[in-house]
Amino acid sequence: NEPGVEKLSISDISLQGIDFHCSSIIEHLLSNQVSRSCILDAISSTIESPGMTSIQNTAIEKHLKSMMWKFSAGVNYRRPLAEQHNSHQAQEEKWKSIWDMHTLPHVENFARDYVMKRLVL
Repeated sequence: NEPGVEKLSISDISLQGIDFHCSSIIEHLLSNQVSRSCILDAISSTIESPGMTSIQNTAIEKHLKSMMWKFSAGVNYRRPLAEQHNSHQAQEEKWKSIWDMHTLPHVENFARDYVMKRLVL
């Protein structure tokens, strides 16, 4: 027997690694009417822009990538060297809430499907 891994199972794979760098997850979220609508409503209510009636796909994409990196794929447990201002911290908490409630379920479903389609059982 040679040393090494014989095969991987689904539990060996970190679903957080399925992000916009290696998959079409952003395009999927934007093309899926249910996830797009849910995410758009949440983002629209958070962005302070008077008179704004719709957000372009590029703005949604920017916010999706930012949330995905901050709250999933690029999570960093190091403490910041400098104190964060309360307004910045409050804004981050709003985006975290949008991620957890409106975005994460769609991302997890995509990632599971993405892996299962590529996993040889």
